[in-house]
Amino acid sequence: MTPVTIRVARDGELEIARAIDDDACTLYADAGMPIVASGAFFERETERWARSLREGRLLFACNTEGEPVAFASFGTLDGLPFLFQLSTRRAWMQRGIGRRLVERVQRWAVREGSLWLSTYDHMSFNRPFYERLGFTRVDESECGPELRELVADETSALPSPEQRIVMRHFLP
Repeated sequence: MTPVTIRVARDGELEIARAIDDDACTLYADAGMPIVASGAFFERETERWARSLREGRLLFACNTEGEPVAFASFGTLDGLPFLFQLSTRRAWMQRGIGRRLVERVQRWAVREGSLWLSTYDHMSFNRPFYERLGFTRVDESECGPELRELVADETSALPSPEQRIVMRHFLP
């Protein structure tokens, strides 16, 4: 596992998160699903990340030089812990960094007993990654109204909308 330091993002660092996510999203383009970060959905997504930052819920994983190479944005939907985004720069992927960020978010969520997220079902670096961390797919009927609204927003703006799923991990 690559040594990283996890820290809370500071005021003015939202653009670093966006740059990390833009780099990570090039994987989707390589898979034939380019994600263009523009429009109303991405404005709402950026606001969720900004709210996470204000609440101390945007974390960076930094390399030994202190450079952020990955981030996690989290908060609540329907009063339950929710992982809004997990992104790692491509050059730093498959080194256990994303896993460490998710584990940190899980520790934050443990009091509520679960952590929720939405992701792609068909991408090897999405659903299978989260399954290895203990997440399972959730039927839409189990989702609250805020989560259903978020998924509807995602499916209207992102490629391959039929492949968007919700997952949950029950925490001890």
